[in-house]
Amino acid sequence: MRKKFLLLTVSLAVGSILLASCASLERAKLYYSAGKTEEARKELEPLVKRGFPEAYYLMGKLIAEGKLPNSKREDAAYYYEKAYELGYLKAGKALGYLYKSLGDHERALKWLKRASENGDLPAKVALLKLKLTLGRIEEGEIRELLELTKDNPKVLVDVGSHYLKLGKDDLAEKYFKEAYSRGVTLAGLRLAKVYLRTGRESEAEGLLREVYRKTGEKEAALLLGKIYEKRARELKFTFCPLEKAGTAKDYFLLRLGLKRDRELLFRRAQEWYERAFPSLEAEYRYKRIEWTLKGERCKDLEIIHLFAEKGVKAALLDLRRCEESPKRSKAKELLEEGNLEEACTLGSSSAEIELALEKERENPELAGAVFYYYAKEKRVPKAMFALSELYFKYGNEEEGLKWLKEAARQKYVPAVRRLALYLLEHGNEREAVKHFRFLEEKGYCSASLRLGAIYEGDYGNELVDFDKALHHYKVALSRNCTEAYYRAAKLLFTIGRPEEAFRLARKYLLLSSEEKNRVKAFVLLSKVELLAGRLKESAKYMEMAIEGGYVPGYRELRVLLPYLRKELLLRNRVIGRVYFLLAKEFVQTDFELGFCLAYKATLAGAPQAASFLFRLGAKVDSEEKALFLRKVDSSPETCGKVIEKKKMAILQKITTYDSSSVSDAQ
Repeated sequence: MRKKFLLLTVSLAVGSILLASCASLERAKLYYSAGKTEEARKELEPLVKRGFPEAYYLMGKLIAEGKLPNSKREDAAYYYEKAYELGYLKAGKALGYLYKSLGDHERALKWLKRASENGDLPAKVALLKLKLTLGRIEEGEIRELLELTKDNPKVLVDVGSHYLKLGKDDLAEKYFKEAYSRGVTLAGLRLAKVYLRTGRESEAEGLLREVYRKTGEKEAALLLGKIYEKRARELKFTFCPLEKAGTAKDYFLLRLGLKRDRELLFRRAQEWYERAFPSLEAEYRYKRIEWTLKGERCKDLEIIHLFAEKGVKAALLDLRRCEESPKRSKAKELLEEGNLEEACTLGSSSAEIELALEKERENPELAGAVFYYYAKEKRVPKAMFALSELYFKYGNEEEGLKWLKEAARQKYVPAVRRLALYLLEHGNEREAVKHFRFLEEKGYCSASLRLGAIYEGDYGNELVDFDKALHHYKVALSRNCTEAYYRAAKLLFTIGRPEEAFRLARKYLLLSSEEKNRVKAFVLLSKVELLAGRLKESAKYMEMAIEGGYVPGYRELRVLLPYLRKELLLRNRVIGRVYFLLAKEFVQTDFELGFCLAYKATLAGAPQAASFLFRLGAKVDSEEKALFLRKVDSSPETCGKVIEKKKMAILQKITTYDSSSVSDAQ
């Protein structure tokens, strides 16, 4: 009896505990439903310790849903697995969903498969959907999924997307069409993308318009904007406009027509992008069109960076294009090969400008139209420069100067150089200096030479400053500009630094290959030696200069005449000047020889010889001299005979010529 009573007492106690536990579980469920997560947790914790499977499940659910602040979502797996081990099969599906949300697809597949094997249809559907998403589904399983979800047309979109990834556009199209016909808006958007992918742009446009009209779907507006923007950017000639146009008018009609059509397409694209606001991509593309229409696509890099940082794909691509060196296009390759017509057909502006330059002589009006279009509409500095040259050529200096300044403002080097020279020619040295300095900074030694010449006084005395001139020549020297050696040497000689001048002149001589430059060096070296009083050395350099075609001045000849080779003096262009100097020596002691030497010097074009000869004739003071002049007039060869007869006297005079006046020769 006592034993029976004990068993009854234990049974009643256990039952009481179970009833109490069930009551706690129910309260936990009520708290959960009411959103009182802390109260639910307090009810569940004792039950979990006692091993209640549903308590494990509910605790896992609280954690998985992020309702317990001090727990991580992945901690829910422990409670779900314990619940499953304790026979609470519903936890298997929960584990599958949890692992799927955490991105652990392998475990998700494992638990969803277990749940589906236990007869859980939603788990089966979730399993098939996940396999579909991962691309690990068999055709038979796709059919099974469609059968299980025949009342859910959204699954058709998933199936269509699966086939789209596999490149099976026909199957993707089939399922998207069916889903769209059953009212799934997203399917219409995906179907439009299939149309675009398979080159059916018009069908895509019509479908997207329909989707937008029915639903106001912003993605449809975005896609329509992309269609119009693409059309605008792809709108171009299939021929070279310059080659097709016969006149300037024809050219402008072609160009303006294309511009009008492109702008219209761009504006339509903007209208659709505006309807897609506040989409960041739509906002960016809208702004980009504005930049394109202004010809400033890569100008505002700060805004492009801003959108790129926000993940806008178009901005990321543009940023890469703007910051990287442009890729070699087919048009550029053709241009470099000299195939201008084909490059122009492919849209190369440089090729069309080059063609216009070639055609300028035969059709300046048409060439001018090309230059004007690219200068005015595209702001191409090369076209601006070509246009300015054309205006100058045909006498319109005002327009020529206007476009030349525009091209120079864009730092187009040929234009900057031309403008600097123009300003120099028109006496505006100060403005010219600004442009030459820009060219010097770019590394052009010719600009340094020009600046040196300006400060040396070659173009006027306003800016003369020998120190500045020497500075610019030294800049040119640092860039291995050969001519700078001569200019610097000449200046150093002028300012009384002959030793430095000699060293640079010798260097110039070594570097120069052209005869005219070598002659310049010989002359300068001769002057340096002359200044130092080394007359024989000076004469050697002068002889080499004369052999190169140099004709020395009277001052040089007065000093160096006795030291120069006689055969060199009595030939070519030097002889006239030598005869003139000798004529002035002989005229007092031998009138006939002096007159004949002056006569021959005049015929040779020696400076001052003609006026000297005229004065001699005017001062004839004897019948004998007058008769001689008449004889020369009637028989011009008379003087040749006189000179030949007295050749020894001439040579003697050259040898004994007074060379004491060195200062006069410099």
